[in-house]
Amino acid sequence: MSTAIKAGHIRPIFVTSAKRQPLFPEIPTLHESGFRGPVAEEWWGILAPARTPRPLVNKLNAEITRIFNEPDVQERIRKLGIDYIGSAPEGFGTFMQQEAVKWEKVIKNAGIKPE
Repeated sequence: MSTAIKAGHIRPIFVTSAKRQPLFPEIPTLHESGFRGPVAEEWWGILAPARTPRPLVNKLNAEITRIFNEPDVQERIRKLGIDYIGSAPEGFGTFMQQEAVKWEKVIKNAGIKPE
């Protein structure tokens, strides 16, 4: 999408994240534009089956963190406008639970029913 924005093919009116995006700092946030509601940000994670042995989870987390902290990987991520945070498995689990609660409220308040 950044290519289309830079080319002038689309003109975003706001971003739904909590803060302005590094690639497009001139685009205000939803809240700065006067709208209230939940912050909606993209996020990614790497998951393992529920009963994966803890030592293996820790090893995977350490290797993934090492790779994502390499300077060339950081530069590529930055150029994509991604705000890499990284976390321990427990922190990511807590984050996913918080997201589920947040969006459950939004769906319920909007009266959205599964079809």
